[in-house]
Amino acid sequence: MYMDLGVYREKKMNRAYKQSCEAQKGFTLIELMVVVAIMGILAGLSFAGLQGAVKNHRVEGAANNLAAFMERVAALASSRSETLCIALSGTATLNVYAKCSVEEGEEVDGTKQPDQLVTDEDNLVDSFTLESPMTFVTTSCDNLCPSGDNSCGNWLDVGKGIFVPKLGLSAAPISGYVCAVYSDNTSFAAAYKSKSNNKLLAYTSIEGDAWEEE
Repeated sequence: MYMDLGVYREKKMNRAYKQSCEAQKGFTLIELMVVVAIMGILAGLSFAGLQGAVKNHRVEGAANNLAAFMERVAALASSRSETLCIALSGTATLNVYAKCSVEEGEEVDGTKQPDQLVTDEDNLVDSFTLESPMTFVTTSCDNLCPSGDNSCGNWLDVGKGIFVPKLGLSAAPISGYVCAVYSDNTSFAAAYKSKSNNKLLAYTSIEGDAWEEE
């Protein structure tokens, strides 16, 4: 059986056209490289945004937990009718002691040595540990204190973190703070008490921004 030459040529041309179209359905190497680059950029932006969200959550959580713990220490001092002291243990743990005292530093060769907080592990009554990667700091948060308030300072300094029961008032020092920093050293969490407030409040400073109450 013979096929008409015109029909044969037409089928052959259709087949060639179909194969050509199928060949054009793929991507060139350059097109693939562009797509991969775009996907990498989008993934990087998403990862950076996720990191920022995680950091903000950790810092805000640390501030709220720290303020709640400081309130608990004040309430504990009042309920026990006993003076309590806070002291740093390592970089992320805060211990609370009863029967504590401040020993004045001796003078050696005309230079007064630093005061020392005297505690006993048998008198440990409570503790608080920050969630990683937050750690406590004794500097970098002084701008929490308003100008002219000489009573305000970091309660982790010797002799400042002492909670004394007061009738009808918080046992916490009249003003001051406890501060922690995120691992990037630009974002801070703090529990802060001012002279005008009988309550400890949570504050954060994210990437150098001004302090904000949580």
